[in-house]
Amino acid sequence: MSHPKFVWNIDGSSVIHHERAGSGGILRDEQMGFKELFKKGFDVGFSSSFTEVFAFYHAMVITKGMIQHGSLPKQLGLEIRTDFEPLVKFIRGECVFSDPTEKRLAKKGHNILKSLTKCWKVTKVTRSSNFVADLLAGNAHELGNITYDNLPEIIKNEIENEKRSDWDESERTDEYMEQKKRELRGRLGEPR
Repeated sequence: MSHPKFVWNIDGSSVIHHERAGSGGILRDEQMGFKELFKKGFDVGFSSSFTEVFAFYHAMVITKGMIQHGSLPKQLGLEIRTDFEPLVKFIRGECVFSDPTEKRLAKKGHNILKSLTKCWKVTKVTRSSNFVADLLAGNAHELGNITYDNLPEIIKNEIENEKRSDWDESERTDEYMEQKKRELRGRLGEPR
């Protein structure tokens, strides 16, 4: 990619027994510098698949708006990182979603992506490298109106860790991630 490169990490979350779902994402530049983030809570128990597709669509809508308002360059490279394999395959043109709503939303997101840049790619990432987006999606209801400046320290620390050149992703074990999620839920008051 010869244009300035930007990276979206996106994720979805569904807690059916609480009839709640959420999507989240963080946009960064090549040096992992923060550009934008979002979280969207749903008061119904959408499937995890829907929340993942919505995260992609919403990230593309935000990117389009940022370009239109001059906060991102018109010529850019864009990488989408997700831990949801079906979405990766869809964006690459290797499969389609069977659910009509997911299919329509994914197509809209893909059409926006193609209209923004020819210089894009999608990457399947591990849960641990998608942890910030996971925290945003999983706590979408409790986070309220967030910006980088008012993010809970737990999330902000994870963002800062990823900027360090000596950061080792293997530090984010499943136990570590679950502990951070419990701490965040405790501070935000999320139902268990």
